[in-house]
Amino acid sequence: NVVSYRTDTAYFNDSLVTRMLDDRGIGNTNANKMGENLKKFYPSISAGWVAQAMANMGFNTKISYINPDSNKPGHIATVVANYGTYIPALGPLVAQGGAYNGIMYAGAGKSFGSTLNNSNYYWMLSDRQLDILNRIKK
Repeated sequence: NVVSYRTDTAYFNDSLVTRMLDDRGIGNTNANKMGENLKKFYPSISAGWVAQAMANMGFNTKISYINPDSNKPGHIATVVANYGTYIPALGPLVAQGGAYNGIMYAGAGKSFGSTLNNSNYYWMLSDRQLDILNRIKK
């Protein structure tokens, strides 16, 4: 979670990433809350291969699993570029932070593993990009 937060802070270089956080700050934020806020504020991406293709083009994309048991942790990661063949069972390549750190496939047991099929993908946009997207939708 902190890896994703730091990646986004570097990417946006401003306070936009605070949308992912609990109103009380990062110390009160967990992956479930970040996932809820991604769903609330950012456009969803239809599938893992689309998220991978967008990351390959340089777009800031996330994968999120919100645990239905709020007492148990969810998971969030940043999708990173991978120009090899996309394998659905492995999912996109992610920057993983948590019990295991590094670059790995989201479908790996040390990443999202069995929760991959219940995970969602999002496109993180700046305020300006969100404004343009909302104008287009109208």
